[in-house]
Amino acid sequence: MEFVDIRTHQAKYDKARNNYLLAIIFTAVNMILPFLNIGLYFPFSMIIPPAFLFGGQALADETGSNYYLYFSIILAVVLLLIFFVCWLFSAKKRFFILIALILFTLDTLFMLISIIGQFDLSYLIDIAFHAWVLYYLILGTIAWIKMRRVTSGEIAEAMGCGVAPSQNFIGAPNPPLEAEFTPIEETPAASPQQEPEDTTSEE
Repeated sequence: MEFVDIRTHQAKYDKARNNYLLAIIFTAVNMILPFLNIGLYFPFSMIIPPAFLFGGQALADETGSNYYLYFSIILAVVLLLIFFVCWLFSAKKRFFILIALILFTLDTLFMLISIIGQFDLSYLIDIAFHAWVLYYLILGTIAWIKMRRVTSGEIAEAMGCGVAPSQNFIGAPNPPLEAEFTPIEETPAASPQQEPEDTTSEE
């Protein structure tokens, strides 16, 4: 079995979660900016939640009914909360990183479909950002799959200080006690030599 460093995979998993959280924060900022009327758009963002929000806003402006806007706000917030819940639960339940990867992949596919026929150089930033987050989510998912072979207690022990080198690797057997401690055989103390008895008879 291949010895895999637990700390390396844990670092990859944490980095995937951090980049995923960054995408969620950027998306939330991008959803708030239109309501501030400052004319700014944050490119580092997911596509699906803001798309529902902007679509509802456009329908509200066209029809004069704010119901479309209210419905789109609720739907966009719910979608963003689903992304956030995956990040939140992935701290304890690591399989949520796989769900996050699936959701972000769907968001990426939606982005690629939406720019077909109207490609512009400005979309390169969105493509690069999605590729960046997807790359780390894939690495994090692979790290989760490999860390499934060990328990959370072993991972926590390996991440701590003073861990034996044999416990830092997945599948590395602990050395037997006989290999760690070589008993010292005690040798019996030498008994004092007895003087030979004089067997000659006295004359």
